[in-house]
Amino acid sequence: MKVILLLLSICVVFQVPGLSSSAHFPGDNFSPGWQKDGQIRIFKEADLFNHINGGAELFLEFGFKELQVQSYKKGESQLTVELYEMESPTSAMGIYLFKCGKEIPDKEIKARNSSDPYQYVVVKNSYFLSVNNFGGNKALLPVMTSLTQKILAGIPAQPDIPLVDRFPRGGLVPGSILIFRGLYGLQRVFTFGEGDIFQLDGKIFALAGDFTNRTGETFTLILIPYPDRTAAMNAFLNLLKNLDTYLEVLSLEKNRLVFKDFQGKYGEVGIYGNRIKAWIKLEENPLSAGNSKQK
Repeated sequence: MKVILLLLSICVVFQVPGLSSSAHFPGDNFSPGWQKDGQIRIFKEADLFNHINGGAELFLEFGFKELQVQSYKKGESQLTVELYEMESPTSAMGIYLFKCGKEIPDKEIKARNSSDPYQYVVVKNSYFLSVNNFGGNKALLPVMTSLTQKILAGIPAQPDIPLVDRFPRGGLVPGSILIFRGLYGLQRVFTFGEGDIFQLDGKIFALAGDFTNRTGETFTLILIPYPDRTAAMNAFLNLLKNLDTYLEVLSLEKNRLVFKDFQGKYGEVGIYGNRIKAWIKLEENPLSAGNSKQK
């Protein structure tokens, strides 16, 4: 009897993390006539490459835990749901910001989302949800909304993400913020050099966003908070050591680098306490009088 109780307690312990599959996906007739099409498919870490042909690296860099895939059909119509469980709400938000494009939210969905007839993408807590309508039939939009709502009902409320609040708001271009956590995410923003040049190691979250200055010109700001100044300095030195040769160094000081890129635009990287800040795609040289305060 003691052995049976012990085994039961072990089962309970291993069922606590995450949500049960039944909590993720509604059953048959969640909308009249719609039925599950096959069983839930589950992908863990390295298995993700078997489902995503390219792009799995970004999910893994952000801290991917599990993907559940479930299809539904009604007659010739089909919807496929992909529910990614990420390491944290920040990880899930990072994936969402890379995938959402220009956000067009469905106001009936009580979570951050972007929707069109082909796909709904949604983020809530540690989950990134994609509801796919590969045919793009607009008549299925109410069904997509209903399916999304039912899945989200089983996911805890979205907590605040303090990282995003660190970004200045003055001049920020709406919808331009990205979160990244390593070389695959940074490559979508700018190429400073090969490898994990800012030593994020899939552990440190960074922010990037576009800003408009007083003259109407747009540039990109990158903000990377490190645990301490030593870590920030080590990352800065690593940047200098591995800087891409297409970046022309214009000025190099102990805590500041100014360069010119192959498009003839300018960039500046500096250490500020335990943070690295980088301004890229600048129209004016930061070394010119009055241009060093893009900040």
